Amino acid sequence: MDGATTTTTDHIELYWQPGCSGCLRAKEFLRSRGVDYISVNIIEEPDRMDAAVARFGLKTLPLGIRGNRCIAAQNLTELAALIGAGEVVDETPVMSPQELVDRTDEFLAAAQRYARQFPSDKFDEIVPYRGWDHRRMIHHVFFIVQAFIWQVQGVGMPVAVAFKMPVPDEMTSFEQIAEYGDEMRALLKTWWASDDRIDFAHLFRTRAGERTAHQVLERACWHIGQHTRQVEHTLKEHGIAPFGPITDAMLESLPLPKNVWLDV
Repeated sequence: MDGATTTTTDHIELYWQPGCSGCLRAKEFLRSRGVDYISVNIIEEPDRMDAAVARFGLKTLPLGIRGNRCIAAQNLTELAALIGAGEVVDETPVMSPQELVDRTDEFLAAAQRYARQFPSDKFDEIVPYRGWDHRRMIHHVFFIVQAFIWQVQGVGMPVAVAFKMPVPDEMTSFEQIAEYGDEMRALLKTWWASDDRIDFAHLFRTRAGERTAHQVLERACWHIGQHTRQVEHTLKEHGIAPFGPITDAMLESLPLPKNVWLDV
């Protein structure tokens, strides 16, 4: 259960939407600590999100509010401080940048395999739990690479804008989406091989607060990994056994949510 409450203003409000990786992680963080909170699904209650943005000026998900304080709740350090129990959360990545790049490529390869397994008539079918069609969902897995590269290179569109871009009209089949995955895998490898890729201690101002380049890379890796898990799960729900399923070893040492979707 979400622990939804409607009484005191001292309770934490968590604004989220289905299928959001960071939202699920924040919800699990609160649940694991026995924190009662007000659950606000912004798909069902968009006016409440609009009111929160108007009040605090912070437009990101998940969003945590307690009294007059508002935080980007994907930042678990900030979320722990919002709880107020004095917990210190260490968000230092466990894996090295090289390991994160390699793991990211594993997830991208898995997403390509799964894309090619979907029946063609499922292309525009809406994904349960998310509200996107399969076309957008699988494209999103690969597009995270582009958004990450733009972010660390300081070019292109801001992440928040980039993720609102529609899937190009010319991508009309699962095979074309999978081939786009080849482009993004090559982009990641080219960036990694470049001499001036980045100082991984460099700080970025993100929607979740200041983050090192190492943390931004880890976020991209587990974000891709979580959505790849969701694509795999959806494939199974269509009665198709995934070729090369995700293993526990692929998930090891990443700050992923426990569940794939809300309660699955």
